[in-house]
Order: sequence, then C-alpha cells, then structure tokens
Amino acid sequence: MAWDGLETFEWERRLVVYGTTSDAIEPLEKLLRQDTQIHRSGFAERDIVTVMVHGTDDELTDYADPKTPHRRLTPTERSQVLDLLGTADADFVIVLIGLDGTEKGRWTDVISTEDIFELVDAMPMRQQELRRAQ
Repeated sequence: MAWDGLETFEWERRLVVYGTTSDAIEPLEKLLRQDTQIHRSGFAERDIVTVMVHGTDDELTDYADPKTPHRRLTPTERSQVLDLLGTADADFVIVLIGLDGTEKGRWTDVISTEDIFELVDAMPMRQQELRRAQ
C-alpha cells in the first residue's frame, strides 16, 4: 500500500494503528494509551509511530521526534487510516505497517506491545538496523 498523506513515513517509520469503533472499548483504549507511554523508548528505538483512532478523535505520536511527538491526523491521513482499518466486524483493530508501507500484521484482539516489538525485531530490515548498530 502506498501512502498519500502518510507517505512521509515510508522508509522512515513503521506504523502501529489502533482503531476502536465502540464506546465500550474506551477503557481498553485508555489502557493502550498508558501502555504506549510506558514503552515509548521501545517505539522510538524501532522507529514506530503510533496512531490511535476512536470515532472523531485521533492522535499520531512519533516517539522518535521530540519536536512534535503528538499531533492530530490531517484529513488525508485520517481518510487513509480509516481505509486501512476497513469496516471490520470487530470493535477493535490493530494494524502494523512496515517501513515499506505494507501491512505486516492485523489483529482484532489485543496483542501486547512486547509481541509487536518481537514481530518488528524479527523483520529483515530491523535485523539490518540492529547489525548496523553493533
């Protein structure tokens, strides 16, 4: 999938998109926000941007960019994120997008941040990053 609004992240950042459609999911959304704050250094280390969308509310957080870590989505970005999330039957969706802009994982159940990090760390491009860092 090529981005037309989030294309600035392609080859620079990975995306983890959290989408909720039901107000019953709000407590879970609050927990996810807390969890992403707890793991902020892990997101930054892996060049992961998190996007949370719930109803008309949205937030993009780039932990690797201390100048503008939190912001609202632009209308184009929001439209693309909603297309990405699709019209799943689930009240909750998590989507992982790789550096190349393609979908690497999709879950309709909660997956731990550690599991997402493990999946990212196993990706070939991440392995190259780790080797270069040594």
